[in-house]
Amino acid sequence: MKYLTIEGKQKTSINELKNELFKLMDYEPNITTNGSNFKCFIIVYLENDYNVFDVIRILVKHCSSFFMVVDEEVDYETFLSVYYYWDGENLLRCYKDYFGSSCENVNFLLD
Repeated sequence: MKYLTIEGKQKTSINELKNELFKLMDYEPNITTNGSNFKCFIIVYLENDYNVFDVIRILVKHCSSFFMVVDEEVDYETFLSVYYYWDGENLLRCYKDYFGSSCENVNFLLD
């Protein structure tokens, strides 16, 4: 199971974003807004027909920028966290661990 916590700035209407996510996930996620800023929480189950990158592609289409934390349940006590940043041009995937953090450009995942 993966838990997605998203904060972003929309460039289309919030209803367009909700509709796209609904088409993908078959349920409407809870999205709170403050002007053009929004927050959202999504759970992706392993048995779903979609994955994190499907959600990212929708966010890139509807957001001028976003920050997303993906917490993946490794076992009952351990989570692996990956961070995605979209600045309107580049998608970065970042990891943090005991030894520090690293980021890589993953624009190729958007194709």
